[in-house]
Amino acid sequence: MRIVAAMVCLSSVIGLAQTAGPVPKAADVAFRAIYTADDAWRHAQYGSESKEDEAAHLSPVHLPHVDAKTQAAELQHWTDILSQLDKLDAKALSPDEHLNFEVYRAQIVVSRNAQQYRE
Repeated sequence: MRIVAAMVCLSSVIGLAQTAGPVPKAADVAFRAIYTADDAWRHAQYGSESKEDEAAHLSPVHLPHVDAKTQAAELQHWTDILSQLDKLDAKALSPDEHLNFEVYRAQIVVSRNAQQYRE
């Protein structure tokens, strides 16, 4: 009887472990936090009228501000994102997130440079 109870208990633990999935690496979680916060910032700056417009890739309903204060804030945002990315240990990322990191960082460098050099 004890063996049967132990087998049932063990099978339920194995089942839970299989359904839980792998635990993400700390570096992956930190990287996701950076790009999720950036996405929220971008949406607040340039967002669409609705989720449907966004899904249809329609242009925003308003033109972006181009005053000096907004330009300085955007440059600061890109610089801050790069600083956060540079503090992240890229070697500790999972292979998929490492590839995402390399692409994302290059895109942020382009955005920062475009803002800095007023392209």
